[in-house]
Parts: sequence; structure tokens; C-alpha cells
Amino acid sequence: MIYLLYSALIVIAFLTVLNGYLNGSKKHHIDAVLSVLLIACLVGAFVLSGWKSGLFAIALSFIAAVTTRPVAFRIAHRLRAWSGPSSHRIGF
Repeated sequence: MIYLLYSALIVIAFLTVLNGYLNGSKKHHIDAVLSVLLIACLVGAFVLSGWKSGLFAIALSFIAAVTTRPVAFRIAHRLRAWSGPSSHRIGF
């Protein structure tokens, strides 16, 4: 059960970073939903498995966000190139 929660944390962290690189009118709404899901998963880790697992979940979410940043950048670049030319550039 806890591994499923850790996997969800990694996916949510990746989607949060990916959303940071994309543009759109719903960007703030998506960010709010992903933030609520992230907080719910972190609270779930504390409640289901204790404080050690909860602290590991917090560290895992930060590590996942940092390590998936280059992949999210490439995916966002391809998505924006696929959607058509734009005057905005994606960067760090």
C-alpha cells in the first residue's frame, strides 16, 4: 500500500513540474488540484505508516521533483512544438 502511495507522489511531483513549464488558461487550476493531491498523499503517508515514512515521503517528493525536471522540460518542449509555433520560449 505504501509503495502505491510513493508511486503516486512521484507521479504528482512530475506533473507539478511539467505544469510549471506549460502555458494555458487552466494552469493555476491544475496546479491547485495537484497541490491538494500532493498534500493528501503526504498526510496519508503520515497517517498510514507513521512519522518516519511521512518524512521519507516528503524527501521523496522533493527528490522526484528535482530528478524529473529535465524529463518534464523535454516533454513540455515537445508538447509546445507539437501545438504550433509560439513567441514564448521555455527555459530554466
